[in-house]
Amino acid sequence: MKQLMKYYLLYSLTLLCCNFSTAQQDTNSQIIKPKADNLRFMLFEVGTYTAVPINNSFISESDSNLGFDINSSLIISDTYIIGLGYNQFKLKNHDYSRTGFFEQTRTTAFYLQLGYKHRFKEKWAATASYGIGQAIYTHELFDSIENFTDKGMYNHLSMKLHYSISKNIDLNAHVGYRIDFLDTDVPPQLSKLYDNVSYLTTGLSISIFLEKNN
Repeated sequence: MKQLMKYYLLYSLTLLCCNFSTAQQDTNSQIIKPKADNLRFMLFEVGTYTAVPINNSFISESDSNLGFDINSSLIISDTYIIGLGYNQFKLKNHDYSRTGFFEQTRTTAFYLQLGYKHRFKEKWAATASYGIGQAIYTHELFDSIENFTDKGMYNHLSMKLHYSISKNIDLNAHVGYRIDFLDTDVPPQLSKLYDNVSYLTTGLSISIFLEKNN
């Protein structure tokens, strides 16, 4: 599974680089110049969400399953973004010396997102964004119906590439860095493994917009 995730990450990064390179080389397309008072409402964006642990933590040896992310936002002058979102994925645990008797961990996050969007072609744009909110870790135990829950502060920096296939629909690809600062009650000798968890994130999604009638 980890080998598959590595190939998926390399594929996503290569796709982003190729798209940026192709977009910059084509200078014949007309660049959109949005009106200063232009407001767009993105009804929803939904897609895949992959988060692979990259630091030394209690889940660093776990396998990450494909999850999902859904969010909604207001876009001002085709430049400034503010929105709300939710994502979820599962981790299959293997190193029980770190996780104890946690068979798997479900991670969810509710977040506020702020972003800056740059349109460099009529159909192509890129966004840099920061998400902050609450992360919830639900641990499922072996042979038990009782679950344990840990909470923490969610932080996510990401770069997203957009391609408009119509006035109301965008296709997107993103790559980012996520870190969750956890508040977990563990012995001092284990605190370094539970204080925070970092991830490399990638995803593909589709956005649906509501346009204001003129």
